[in-house]
Amino acid sequence: MGKFDQYKISLKGLSSGLQDYSFVLDSKFFADIDGEELQRGDIKVTVAVKKITGAFEMKFQMAGEVKVPCDRCLDDVDIPVSYDGKLYVKFGKSYSEENDDVIIIPEEDDSINIAWFLYEFAVLSLPMKRMHPPGKCNKAVSAKLKRHSPPNKDNDESDEIELLDDLGFGDEDTKTGDSRWDKLRDIDIE
Repeated sequence: MGKFDQYKISLKGLSSGLQDYSFVLDSKFFADIDGEELQRGDIKVTVAVKKITGAFEMKFQMAGEVKVPCDRCLDDVDIPVSYDGKLYVKFGKSYSEENDDVIIIPEEDDSINIAWFLYEFAVLSLPMKRMHPPGKCNKAVSAKLKRHSPPNKDNDESDEIELLDDLGFGDEDTKTGDSRWDKLRDIDIE
């Protein structure tokens, strides 16, 4: 029996009604799947499989949380995970992914292993910025960041703007008379 056999869903012989499956994606799941983004978590998953004309419709609902490194201090931060989506599975000559939500599996297969799809759905539900709430980051790392950052920070967006200014991408040069901008100032934009 393989590591992910419990995530196989049998399709052949599925009645025309609705079949419900439940899974738990725990830290063992994330360690076994060996993905780069997620290593630990606890996510409850329900999958409702329904046979429709020429295909199988799988409705996924996921809820829980995962531990990922904070983008600021690199300490673990708990991030809530929530996902609702569909995947359609059809039988064909060979395995292929027609698009993001249609999978074709060989006709001789009687099941589909959804372990990797579950992992991908969890990753897709993560926010772009993964950080502790303000004031909750590792104090030692926060102190070092403050020492090496420009003064007068109000929020994350101003941090990024100040960083761009420090790298020479701000509009300060246009105000101070830098001759590199002279030709651009003469352009009339209507």
